[in-house]
Amino acid sequence: MSLGSWICLVLGLQSGGLAELHKDSTFVECKRQHAAGDTDAAVAAMLAWCREKPRNPAKWLVTAEFLVNFGKAEDAERFAAKALDVFPEVPRVYVLSSRVSLKADQPEKAIELLENARLEFPESAAIVHALGLAYGLNKQTIVAQEFLDKAVALEPESAAFLFSAGENCWLLGDHHRAEGYFQRAAESKPAHPDARWRWAQVLGVQEKDELAEEQFQQAVASETAPGEAALQYGIFLKERGRDAEALSHFESITAHRPNDRMAWQYQAKCLMALGQRDKAKAALARYRALQRAADEAAGRAALEPVLNRLKDS
Repeated sequence: MSLGSWICLVLGLQSGGLAELHKDSTFVECKRQHAAGDTDAAVAAMLAWCREKPRNPAKWLVTAEFLVNFGKAEDAERFAAKALDVFPEVPRVYVLSSRVSLKADQPEKAIELLENARLEFPESAAIVHALGLAYGLNKQTIVAQEFLDKAVALEPESAAFLFSAGENCWLLGDHHRAEGYFQRAAESKPAHPDARWRWAQVLGVQEKDELAEEQFQQAVASETAPGEAALQYGIFLKERGRDAEALSHFESITAHRPNDRMAWQYQAKCLMALGQRDKAKAALARYRALQRAADEAAGRAALEPVLNRLKDS
């Protein structure tokens, strides 16, 4: 690669110039395959796409981001390490590498990497935010809040940073501050997609039920299909003894997402409270079958790294 191409590539990374690669037809198809539930095929296609131009460092970065987003931390680590070697002057690459470590359940490794990066880029909001997340996952929530607050101070309009700060306040039991952060994240442009129902949830915890219901209804109305907002609104209603109203939300969710375990579980609870025992038993049986399948999948996932190491030995 020529010096001119190198400079253009680094500047492109720093200014978000990877957008063109994200529009590549193969990359778009990989995302579609993953969304359809065929993650293995998506990952295989993504790796093949990267091998087409193995000396293109931008592809290493895009591939690593794709893999870490979809839970393939071991595969992502190889590409993230390559990208870090090539782009030590780009803060985004340190954030990506830390995400790989966090996905691999290695928060201490992520913290060490990011603390070193912060010495080089003290005003990088992305690195400060990533440090907050890493400390949080390492169960150092007080330290995490310091970094998350600083990230918001550096980029006060970032819905993602506001939402993360709110989540950590929630974990600390500081519901008043969490409310403020979630409200700002919900009212940002663009808003964080989960901020409004989280805002409603923290309002409910503080017994501000009327305000909470207003936000829940707005969050549910904004969903293209019944999702997390509808689920949390249903739980809010169930906890207040409004079983018939709650049931309508849970039934709507399972009609669109038949594998949603929590919706089936709460559907069974509502049906039982309403005296519909046979329907409650059927919903509970569905929940238990899904739970068994999830437990089996988790067991296989836990064994996969061990089996891969045995293959390589």
